[in-house]
This record gives sequence, structure tokens and C-alpha cells, in this order.
Amino acid sequence: MITNVGQLAALASNMMDASVITAAIKFRIPDTLSNGPKHLHELVQATQTQEEALSRLLKALVALGIVRETSPNLFEGTTLSQALVSRPNSVLPTLFKYWNDPIQVAAWSRLDETIRAGETIFPQISGGYSHFEYMRHHPDYAKVFHQAMAAFSQRMIPTILEAYDFNPYHSLVDIGGGNGKLMQAILERYPQASGRVFDLPEVVAQYKYAQGGELGERCTFEGGDFFETVPQHAEIYMLKNVLHDWGDEDCTRILRNIRQALEPGGRVLVIEHAMPTDHIPSRNTAMTNLSVLLFERAHSRQRSLPEFQQLFANSGLTLHNAIATTEQDFMIIEGYIQD
Repeated sequence: MITNVGQLAALASNMMDASVITAAIKFRIPDTLSNGPKHLHELVQATQTQEEALSRLLKALVALGIVRETSPNLFEGTTLSQALVSRPNSVLPTLFKYWNDPIQVAAWSRLDETIRAGETIFPQISGGYSHFEYMRHHPDYAKVFHQAMAAFSQRMIPTILEAYDFNPYHSLVDIGGGNGKLMQAILERYPQASGRVFDLPEVVAQYKYAQGGELGERCTFEGGDFFETVPQHAEIYMLKNVLHDWGDEDCTRILRNIRQALEPGGRVLVIEHAMPTDHIPSRNTAMTNLSVLLFERAHSRQRSLPEFQQLFANSGLTLHNAIATTEQDFMIIEGYIQD
């Protein structure tokens, strides 16, 4: 929450700061400096850029504390630049590239138009594509998007494992499970269980290499369309950050398909930020609520617990429990088939 005018004023130039850092990541400046101090001439060669322009970028990075100029035109990394080095499962470089992708910037810059229209205007800035269609036609953006979603997911996995006991269950399905990291983390903790990761075929194609490995056949990947059907006969079906992308009618279709597939005594777990009715929402909850309007469809939204209860009822399910986690508003909403 913003608490003073100084913080408010600083927000006006946040785009510039983020653009500077994103450019540094794209030029791999943090990576280059992680091997030791470099002269401007060396950085020009490494980045294949124009010297005077790169000097301006480096001065801006110095001003932000990302790099340090130890003597004229000699630069070294800092603790902050180390956090921006591209490594396997690096979070910050992925998030900067995602939030500062041209399509993200274009969409957020037209938030006022979206609010006025009351629905997404994404097709107007994407050549007529929906967000999911845009990703199919722009694989570089799709890669960054899925990496960012994986980074968000990775951060929340310990929170989910701490909040929910999967010990009674032996068969799990993660609907829209992407790279399968949540499922893999659960299976590593609960050796009695096996799991299936279900997502669009093009998403599964990216991550199916993870099938097998240390978990063997306990973790498999399946491609399909959850509006048509889902993997059958599991005790747990998880939907993490899925339903907020869809309106009530579409969510009901998804949940009904899961209900038909659910084993007796099984559970449906909707895992996402719930819009509070009794306090101010967290920044993540409020901003995600805007994001799904910008990029998805008019009826996409973060729902309150009463709204989830109604969704479950419309789908033949009963909301059994709403489990709070250590992340504000982030909940595991548990449903089942009432006898």
C-alpha cells in the first residue's frame, strides 16, 4: 500500500526503471559482470551495441544500484545484479522480461480504455487475437509467459504444501498444471501418490521431457481441452490459478467435467487468490483481478468465497473448506460430491 506522496511520485517513473533493468537483462550485462569487472569497451563487444548509448544505459544502472562504476568506464556487478543473472529457474530475469514485454506494456497502457469498455480490448492491440491465440502465433512471448507463470507457481509451492495434507490420497491430477513443478513437489513429499499433469497439447509438448526422471511413471503429462474432458478416476483434482481466467459459465463446464471424473470421496482443490469481502485485498489479488480483465475476457475475475460456493453448487459440488495460507488472500478452496 502507498503511504506517502514520495512513493506515489516514484511510481510515475517505474516504467523507466523497469525498462532499464529489462534492457540490461536482454543484453546479459548481469551475466557478463558476474565473471568480474569489465571495461566499457568489453561490454560493447559482449552486447554488440553502440558505445555512447551503452554508456548511458550503464550510468542508469549505476544510478539504480544494479552495477557499480569503480573507475571511469570500469563496471562491476552488485548483489542486485547477481539476482538478475540468467540461471536455471531464475525468477527475476523472467519476471522483468514478462512484465516489460511490448504486448504487456501496450495492454496496461490502455487500462483506461478497458475500464471504459468493461471488457478486454486485447484483440485491438494484438492483430485480432485473444491472449491465448496470440501466444500460439508468438512463440517467443508464449515461452516468456509460461516461464513467468512457472516462476509465480514455484514461489507458491511451499505455501501449498504447508497448508494442505495430501497424505490420504493416492491419485492426483493438476488441471492446467504447466511445467508440472507443483505435482512433482507433492509427489516428492508423498511417495504413496502418483499424478497426472493436464494442459493444452502445445504446453505439454514443452514440458513432457520432465516425465519420468526421478519420479519414474508416478508423474505423467497429458494434453487435452478441459472444456471437453479431463483425465479420469483421480482422488484429487487441482486447479491453480485457472478459474480466474474464465467466466462463470465456462468455470461450471470445467468443474462439471471434473465432477464426472472424480473418484468417490475425492476432492476438488481450487487454488488461487480469493477476493475478500471483509478487508482490503492484497496487491496481488487486486492487480490479478485487473490483469484477467485486460488479457482474458469481461467475466474473468478473482472471486469471493460466496461466489466460489455458488460455482461449486452449479457444478454439483459442495464447498467443504476454505483453507487460508501464509500468503494474504491465497486460499485452497476444497470441494467434494455430497452424498
